[in-house]
Amino acid sequence: MTSHHHPLVITLGKSVGFELPEGAQADVLAARLAQYASVDTTVPVPCEASADPRATRWLGLCLLLAREVMLAGRMPVFDTPRIVSVKPSAAAPQRFAADIELARVDHLQPRCHDMAIKAAFAACAQMGLPQTPPAQIEVVLRDLHKIAGRLQGLNPGGKSTVPVLRVAHGLGMPFIHLGGGVYQLGWGARGRRMDRSAVTQDSAIGARQSQNKVIAAQAMRMAGLPAPEHFVAATLPQAREAAAVLGWPVVVKPTDRDRGEGVFVDVRDEASLAHAFGKAAAMSRSREAIVERQVAGVCHRLFMAGGKLLYAVKRLPMSVCGDGVHPVAKLVEIELARQALLPPWSRSEIQPIDDAARAALAAGGFSADSVPPKGALVALRRIESTAAGGVDEDVGALVHPENRRIATKAAALFGLTVAGIDIITTDISRPWYDTGAIVNEVNFAPLFGGGEISRRHIPQFLAQLVEGDGRIPVDVFVGGERAVEVATQRWKAQVAAGLRCFFSTADRTAGPAGHLWPMPRKSLHARAQALALDPGVQAMVLVVQDDEFITAGLPLSFALPAQVVDEALVSSSGKGPLTRRRIDRLLRILGAPAGKD
Repeated sequence: MTSHHHPLVITLGKSVGFELPEGAQADVLAARLAQYASVDTTVPVPCEASADPRATRWLGLCLLLAREVMLAGRMPVFDTPRIVSVKPSAAAPQRFAADIELARVDHLQPRCHDMAIKAAFAACAQMGLPQTPPAQIEVVLRDLHKIAGRLQGLNPGGKSTVPVLRVAHGLGMPFIHLGGGVYQLGWGARGRRMDRSAVTQDSAIGARQSQNKVIAAQAMRMAGLPAPEHFVAATLPQAREAAAVLGWPVVVKPTDRDRGEGVFVDVRDEASLAHAFGKAAAMSRSREAIVERQVAGVCHRLFMAGGKLLYAVKRLPMSVCGDGVHPVAKLVEIELARQALLPPWSRSEIQPIDDAARAALAAGGFSADSVPPKGALVALRRIESTAAGGVDEDVGALVHPENRRIATKAAALFGLTVAGIDIITTDISRPWYDTGAIVNEVNFAPLFGGGEISRRHIPQFLAQLVEGDGRIPVDVFVGGERAVEVATQRWKAQVAAGLRCFFSTADRTAGPAGHLWPMPRKSLHARAQALALDPGVQAMVLVVQDDEFITAGLPLSFALPAQVVDEALVSSSGKGPLTRRRIDRLLRILGAPAGKD
């Protein structure tokens, strides 16, 4: 029978050696992991067999930290690790050997798990010592942050990938990594593919056009949308000529960079123009810069999905909030101290007051010594950017219908199902033609899930993208020839019910009409995954007859438990029948009760 309420990990089995550091205490480690690394140490790490409870708890805490490092490295490994066994070393009482199971993601380099585990063991050895001072713990956390950065370099994907997949996983929606950071949510006929926040339906042509600021603005002007007025300058004299035509102030930015990099606003004279042009052109691959008429207001991002507004935010620069008591300098100091209590990978981009902050404060009528009123946001940068960070304000309920219309039209113009439409305006609740607003950019694959406002809307986004939980009916039967007979009857019943149901063992796969579907590998794991990627598959019936899943892991998560028909199981390596212990381990992986059903 099929159950869609049994989330099981697609596991990666590993053997690790570790030792209990002399003087280290598990209680101290647990408290510090919770305080400094945001690790939920109340989550029990399951263990099948252990000869030493102290070693088991220590190992479990290390594995929980390793998972946090992997998540920071953009590896979507959400399930709790599992300890299969822990055995002491006969030669050294503090040394142990363990077999563990971790969440596995296809097409991610296996060494990524090893890097995270090794770094976690080293970090815990110091964090578990009562005498380790906070300053040293900060050094340890920064070393982990470096490892997370290395993992990001090894793992394809972007900042949106883990937040979206985390919500999908929590909703019981399975995902499969197809390589290159592209993931399929759901199986078969219900499967939908995405890359960061981009989806299959997004136009490749439109994506390319939108990423070129000059071409995008030109297309929007032709389509009757309020687009930026600008010129492209390859030399400083050309930049001066553009500014003379547009009028001061102007904005200067690279032609082909995003994330707010190299953008200069409030350029009001030739001296500041020369500085801005030199910096922006140097950052551009074409060595050209855009000189653009500056319009009043701030950037508002309208996140469009499927032709509808999902949410909208006012994108304010990195700021501190006044309390009516402390000066700006103290507010920054307090916020820096608060951020220091978070793991480095969760901190904001706020910096101590520098020249850029002083310039932004002056532009807002403040100084470092000013005491802003309670609730007043005080900007520390002139604009929001990925590098400098920012503060989002939820304005979804305020968007004027006319501003919503031009955002919808801009996304459709470039054929983007998902798009971040940036409108610069003084008031998003008023129509663009009243405020002189412009559609500044159309963003392909916009950041999604980076902030709390955005994360709140991920479930709604997934509900639009994927039908239900994305799963199709999957029946799994365990046993020998009798299991094949029972499974065949179920397959025929599903086909009779009108489903395009497919049947598969490790060496035979058949479609709904009974025709064989040849596949190159004798592997139920490979065949089940191939069916999950086929949009023509509406249901599956699988027969497990060997122990392949013990080493290969499950091909599909959330598909089980299985129905055990008998235990006539054999080794996938051709070594004959399975031992009782091997059978019980396979049944646990399949979510089936141990022993004959």
